[in-house]
Amino acid sequence: MASFADFSSADSSAIPPAADSADAQHLLAQRQALYRFYDDTPAAVCVLRGPAHHYEYLNAAYQRLLPSRPLLGLPVAEALPELVATGILALLDGVYQTGTTYHGTEQSVPLAATADQPAEERFFTFTYQATREQGAVVGISTFATDVTEQVRARRQQEAQRRQLAELFEQAPVGIATFRGPRYVIEMANPAVCALWGRTPAQAVGMPLFELLPEAAGQGFEELLDGVLATGEPYVAHELPSFIDRDGHRDTVYWNFVYHPLRETDGRITGITVVATEVSESVQTRRQVEQLNHELEARVTERTRELGEQQTLLGEILGQTPAYIATLSGPELRFSFLNNNYQRLLGGQPALGRPLAEVQPDAVAQGFGEMLGRIGAGGPPVVSPTTPLWRTQSVGQQQLGYYDLTYAPLRDAQGEPRGVLAFGVEVTEQVLARQEREAQRQLLHTVFEQSPTALYVVRGANHVLEVVNPLMARILGHSAEELLGQPFMEAMPELEGQGIAELLDQVWHTGQPYYQQERPAHLTYHQPGQPGYYTFVHQPLLDEQGVVAAIACVAVDVTEQVSARQQVQALNEELTSTNQALLQTNQQLRRTNADLDTFVYTASHDLKSPITNLEGLLAVLRDTLPVEVQQQSLVAPLLDLLDGTVARFRLTIEQLTELIRLQQSPAGPAQQVPLGPLVAAVLADLATEVTAAQAQVEVAIADGLGLYFAPANLRSIVYNLVSNALKYRDPARPAQVTVRAERQPTAVVLTVQDNGLGMSASQQERLFQAFQRLHTHVEGTGVGLYMIKRLIENVGARIEVASQPGQGSTFTVTFPI
Repeated sequence: MASFADFSSADSSAIPPAADSADAQHLLAQRQALYRFYDDTPAAVCVLRGPAHHYEYLNAAYQRLLPSRPLLGLPVAEALPELVATGILALLDGVYQTGTTYHGTEQSVPLAATADQPAEERFFTFTYQATREQGAVVGISTFATDVTEQVRARRQQEAQRRQLAELFEQAPVGIATFRGPRYVIEMANPAVCALWGRTPAQAVGMPLFELLPEAAGQGFEELLDGVLATGEPYVAHELPSFIDRDGHRDTVYWNFVYHPLRETDGRITGITVVATEVSESVQTRRQVEQLNHELEARVTERTRELGEQQTLLGEILGQTPAYIATLSGPELRFSFLNNNYQRLLGGQPALGRPLAEVQPDAVAQGFGEMLGRIGAGGPPVVSPTTPLWRTQSVGQQQLGYYDLTYAPLRDAQGEPRGVLAFGVEVTEQVLARQEREAQRQLLHTVFEQSPTALYVVRGANHVLEVVNPLMARILGHSAEELLGQPFMEAMPELEGQGIAELLDQVWHTGQPYYQQERPAHLTYHQPGQPGYYTFVHQPLLDEQGVVAAIACVAVDVTEQVSARQQVQALNEELTSTNQALLQTNQQLRRTNADLDTFVYTASHDLKSPITNLEGLLAVLRDTLPVEVQQQSLVAPLLDLLDGTVARFRLTIEQLTELIRLQQSPAGPAQQVPLGPLVAAVLADLATEVTAAQAQVEVAIADGLGLYFAPANLRSIVYNLVSNALKYRDPARPAQVTVRAERQPTAVVLTVQDNGLGMSASQQERLFQAFQRLHTHVEGTGVGLYMIKRLIENVGARIEVASQPGQGSTFTVTFPI
């Protein structure tokens, strides 16, 4: 360590010009006394001098940080060049230039113990404080504490906490924590939720016996209460209970530990449970114990007399559900066959007869040669799902399927002496598999003949896996040209039309995509004449919940769109040829009425086909076996068809509702007082106001009114106020303000709330038909569209100002 005295004798320039004066000597003495104080300070202290920050003093603690590096008399940038790129010099310059103290907390600083060693990242909490002489900044005092170990320890603790959290989630045993006397579930990992038959979303935050009501009364309450009261853990081994999972009640066995959770003051506030289900092992052990017991009884019985043992063995083999026979000698004569094998032969005598006489058809199929090789000591042969003709009665045979195993029989010296034939009939399984294949073919036929266009793409490259004929006709290619090809390679004409981006969006987000009347140019379309299609892209998830494929259900609506476009073109032509405003408005009303009638008729006429589709789907579900419906490909497609038909029906119902609202008579216009009308609306919404705990303020001058159709004006106010209540922010009390004021040229009505608010993109779609920006609230999405039409039909206008999380203000301006 170098003291201040050492440095001052080596460099007298550090003493102010007035060093010969008594004041300078006094200042030097004070500084030396201060540095002696710093020598005993555990913090690392150094004093820098001048704008280049020359080391003037450093205490022992500071020197220990850099024991082999010369510092005194050198500027910081030269003494510690590794600090140049860190911003430390800029901090020192700032303190020197401004005189403002700088505090750094756990700041990363690269330091090398020696100049030829690489820098090591260290962490310091420090203070840079300007030192002044005669009011001017002449240097900087630094006070630093090395907190590297604390920072590294904290980071290690954080990593350990993350590892513990991952271990909690991935642990193969069930782990959960309960809090309070109601045992509210605070944490529950996936393994324990699987044991309970519930999801984590259902479990966390619920009292245990509300989540698992069937567990009440089985003694678990007393066990938990005991742990909570005594603080003594409870260990259970193979504790039986019953639990409701997957729609039925199971009897299960548990190994678990209840362990008390203590606060820092020793209070017990909860319980941790670590549990595994051992039902299978318990049942297996009991079965083994039962089998062992039976085996011991049989062994005891057999030891009494060898003859009885052989008889018992014969009875066991005779009654086993398998087909068992032994064949001996080069002629493969039957030396034993159980009852099932005897029935397989149709009851004909076989004992002592050669295989060629008893089963000549088996010899013809090559079994005689194979069994001869095995009987001579060859390796065993396993033949699964082997077709064999079995004799039902004299002259009658039936084809069956068997899993066959043939193994050599050896004597006590290990020499081959025959063949053991063991078979299990699998005819029912084979026939069931054939039936499933037939059902799959039936489902394929249903897809092929479906009145809806379907395709399925699989993988990130969207390889076409299923394309029914109607979809092939829409795409303009045969199914053979499409199947097995990536979608965009098979359909290059769709490049640049957004289809590839749409498929990627569904693949990456896992969210279905629905669009009505989307234009698309295919190879058979004339230039400038695209087709129009309404479709849904539905992601299909695998067992892990990951998107594995995408199913598309589409309807060609080109004719409907063309018809509507023709009507629109006719409207434009009529508008351009009619000069009189009154005649133009009348013509537009008639055209709109025709359009409403067309939409209403179309929606009404579509109900019957939709009903037929629902009936066909119901018949299909009744026809398909349950196991076929649950297959990984079939189940999602059936659900997709159900969802598509349901959405079509909902669209038709919304169209009908829109036409009904448009055709409802509003009545003649008259002077309507605004104050009483708003009061009546709030009275009708009293239940909603109370449920929302809303504070409603009305600021309308007495006598202020409008010349308007009363029913229409009430619909406008009702929609705006009810929306303010429905779309409130659950994080704060709802506040709704209704104001109206007369201006020189208009009456302005405003409805302001502090609800959820809307983004700019949401506001652009706000007044469109069937637009629902918040799906957690019921509705058809036509309310704001309808009141906008009511407002604009009389020359008024409606505007909205909104910010997400702050609320919305709707302003309606009625000209006067």
